[in-house]
Amino acid sequence: MMTIVFVRGAEYNFEELLEGPSLPHAEFCFPHGDVLIKIQNFEPNCVFVDFKLHQDILSRHSSYFRDLLENPTKEATPHSKDSSILKANIVFGSGPHDFSFLCGIMYPHPSMAGIPLRVEPGKAHMMNSIVHAASQFRMHAMQIYIVSNLAMNEAAITAEPALFLEWITNLTGLEESNRQALISRCRRAFVFRRSPPSLRDSRRLPVEIHKIMLVREHVRNLFIEYGTLRSWVPARLEACQDLFIGALGASMTELSFDQSKSIFDPLSFNNLCGCCRAPELLRPVKETLILAADGAFDELNKGEDEKPVCTLTPNDAVDNMV
Repeated sequence: MMTIVFVRGAEYNFEELLEGPSLPHAEFCFPHGDVLIKIQNFEPNCVFVDFKLHQDILSRHSSYFRDLLENPTKEATPHSKDSSILKANIVFGSGPHDFSFLCGIMYPHPSMAGIPLRVEPGKAHMMNSIVHAASQFRMHAMQIYIVSNLAMNEAAITAEPALFLEWITNLTGLEESNRQALISRCRRAFVFRRSPPSLRDSRRLPVEIHKIMLVREHVRNLFIEYGTLRSWVPARLEACQDLFIGALGASMTELSFDQSKSIFDPLSFNNLCGCCRAPELLRPVKETLILAADGAFDELNKGEDEKPVCTLTPNDAVDNMV
């Protein structure tokens, strides 16, 4: 049986490490598995966690493992005394927990069938090492599955749009139409989030963040023409329109609101008339602003530097709704 050893850095002598203790994984160490995967652990009392898996399943999900199993010496270094033991040439910075998560997708438990992956807003970064591990193992379909599922939570994107934008940009094998749809959601999250992109975001995604900052400014300028803004709000009474616009303005400017959330969430309305409902008032305004933002991004992406960056006016945005 082939054994593949993954260590966290070139400074580790894997032959010496193999003399240390290892622990079989409680769930993914199958008696009839035909390949042993040893992942270096972060705990000193357990050097490796062992995964006994199946070559055909690994090859199906990972082009990295498929290539390694077909041509071991190309992707790994054999043990000096036993050629069936191989040290992978890649430095696997993730740990057994991340590989276990990937195994859970390769070997899904029946009780988890049909249940999408979820992440709490602000905690998507905790999945970064798992997404990176899927990338290292060239598990492209699995990487798309993970990121696409996490991106279903709009609040999670709004809390960490730069992270999602990086993930989506680097996905391999994703249909371009789906990629652009996900990128648009990340851009909108940046545009409508209360807090602007950070300096770290700008360093990670300089070109993208430059566009986002221009569009954020454009969208907020639409609020200057109060009369046009009022015309977007389908309230029966001017008093209700004023209450709504005031709440939206406060959501954009008040520091007491959660800065990691969208300007649309939450909006506080008091004293609306009995005929007006907050969701019905918000929907057309939100749709109009999204159209304005998308139109501004389209202009920027055309590369028409000789034209004004954003030429949409509030009236244009309203006309686009018709």
